[in-house]
Amino acid sequence: MSGVQSKHGRLRARVNYGGADVSVLIDAVACQTAGGRGRRVLFVSADADFRSVVTRVLEDEHFRVQAVAHSGHALLLCRTESFDVAIVELSGPDVSGPSLVDQLRRHQPHLSPIYLAHPGSPEGVEHLLVRPFTKDDLVNHIELALSGVAA
Repeated sequence: MSGVQSKHGRLRARVNYGGADVSVLIDAVACQTAGGRGRRVLFVSADADFRSVVTRVLEDEHFRVQAVAHSGHALLLCRTESFDVAIVELSGPDVSGPSLVDQLRRHQPHLSPIYLAHPGSPEGVEHLLVRPFTKDDLVNHIELALSGVAA
């Protein structure tokens, strides 16, 4: 298989089949969720209602979400579970987002961060998502973080 491209939950690949190049379109989200292998998201927010809404939105998009109220819970989880993305507040109530991500990466170096901020927050932070945001904004930021592309 060569020429694999991913966009909007679909994979397009060129495959050599019987000497001929064939283009194949695969619904990657369906494949991931059918096997229970959706991307794992760690979401840290002190706001219970916000945690609930974001969790529901991401689960509807076939992400597997573990939502916690503070950094201590996040650090404990990272010792026992694997995550692809950590969504944290840029300025958390008990520790800054970048500091928390540094601590999380001691256990999971591959972890991709997304920082949530309020309007007027400093710019120049990679993968910064400013509130209010839409479901599409959130999902796009996750996809960019997973691909290693700056948002």
